[in-house]
Amino acid sequence: QPYTVEFTIHSNFMGLAIGSRGKNINDARRIPGIIVLNLNEDLCSFKIVGETKEAVEKARNKLEYGELVVDVDRDIAPRVIGKKGYVIQGIVDKSGCIRVRLDNPPDVEGNDQEPKIT
Repeated sequence: QPYTVEFTIHSNFMGLAIGSRGKNINDARRIPGIIVLNLNEDLCSFKIVGETKEAVEKARNKLEYGELVVDVDRDIAPRVIGKKGYVIQGIVDKSGCIRVRLDNPPDVEGNDQEPKIT
């Protein structure tokens, strides 16, 4: 009995999921045990059918991206980034995250708020 999973991702992550020249989606299709991997770009959804749950989960892990937003107090933001960016690069390397963005959004009155790292 084949194992099937369907999931959607945010449209901001479709490019990452598909990969440059379709590399990620093609790699996921080549995982042993994957029978079908369909993509609906309009709905940002994937349907994966495989011989085993493990094969399907491995393919899903290659395609599914999410976002984590962390509020950082303005006083410690330089320490989180580190000299020449070494601390934040260490966090990226150890966490496996793809992208880090430092925001300093304005509040309702137009004043800068605490920096956010996403």
